[in-house]
This record gives sequence, structure tokens and C-alpha cells, in this order.
Amino acid sequence: DSALMVYDSQRFMIQCEVQTPASITAMHYCQVRKRLFTGLQSGRIITWDTTALPFRQVCVVPDGSAAADVTRQLRISALDFDPAANTLFAGSREGFALWEMRPSNTENCCRALGELSPLSSQPTTLAWASSSRELLAGFSSGAVVVFDVEKAEASYAFQAHAKDLTAFQWIDDGRQRLLVTASADQTVKFWSFPCQKKGLGDEETLTEEPWAEQDVSARLQQQGRRRCNDCGGQG
Repeated sequence: DSALMVYDSQRFMIQCEVQTPASITAMHYCQVRKRLFTGLQSGRIITWDTTALPFRQVCVVPDGSAAADVTRQLRISALDFDPAANTLFAGSREGFALWEMRPSNTENCCRALGELSPLSSQPTTLAWASSSRELLAGFSSGAVVVFDVEKAEASYAFQAHAKDLTAFQWIDDGRQRLLVTASADQTVKFWSFPCQKKGLGDEETLTEEPWAEQDVSARLQQQGRRRCNDCGGQG
């Protein structure tokens, strides 16, 4: 219905509702900037200021100054944002588009930084690893593909799940680099990545944590709601 709704989870009521020009197909929220990015079926992205209700539309990506060939993208399927570099990442069947987001008081709110090659299928989720400058993409096949943004090419891939990847969470606290993946196969997995980007000739190592394959759905059915660290977690 092309509507963006905000719910009050305590009072179980709608706080506000705003209309968008096309169906929303992807969302990403940046807590640091208080910005909500919504990807549309039309291939555009709307940025919202969430500091007050109702949400205020800040800008539309691409704006009128963007190159015409970038607007050929259809159905934004995944989004991520790097607040430190003001970079927005958008995934679609056409590939990945990178945008520099400018202050909202400027005439042009975004600038196209580049694109990565077209994909055989659209990504279902994205995660930006800033420490190694890699873009991680999940697909409906259950595969994770790691892209080197500087080289604009895929570095490697691995089969993370048997079914669709539905969500990513990237964790990088300086001591460990973990990718949390969730899938339609009802499992949540934790993948350990090297702490630094590999050098020339170095081997890339990926370690699936021993507590990775836990059937979260079965646990919830048997024991009800539990804390996340009860879902098979070990330190």
C-alpha cells in the first residue's frame, strides 16, 4: 500500500503513517544519524529524518543531479549505510550502487560514487565491513559473497545456509569481526572473519563458530521467548 508506519510497541498503536511514491522493498536505520533509508520498488531511495514525528523526508536518491544510467536500477532489495564515511550502499538486480550522502541543506543531497558489476540475482541483505572495505552480500541461494569495493569485484564466496538469507548483522569491535546471518532455514549462524584485511599472498580464513548452527525456531517453540545468549550461545 506504499505506506510507512511507525508503531508504539508498548501501547500497540500506530504513531504515524506517511505515504511513499512506490512500495517499500528494503529498509535500513542509522541510529547515529537518526536517519531511516527506505528502498523502493521503483529503484529510488528515500531518506527520512526520525528525530520527530511524523518523519520528515530529507531527500530522494538519486536526486536530479545523478547520472541517468544509475536510475536504471529496479527494486532496491538491500541497503546499508556507513555513517563515518557518509556512504550509502544499495543492492538490486543491476548490482550495487554507492552514494555519498551530503548535508540536507545542500542543493544536491547525494553524489554517485560508483557501481559494482551486475549480479545474476538480487541480494537479499547487505553488510559493510569498513575495516577491510568489503561489502558482504547475502542471496536467496543461501550464499554470502564478499566484494572488494576498491577493486569493484567479488573476492570470494561461501555457502552460509541452505535457504534464503534474510538478515545480516556485522560486528566489528576491534577485537573480533563477526558476521551474524539469519536464514529461512530457521538457523542463525556466527561467522568469524580475520581481524585485518589479508595481504598479498595471505590465505583468507573463515571460521564458523561452534555454536553457529542453532535452530532458533525450535528453541522458541519449546521454551518460549528467551534471551539471545540462551539460543545456543557460548562465549
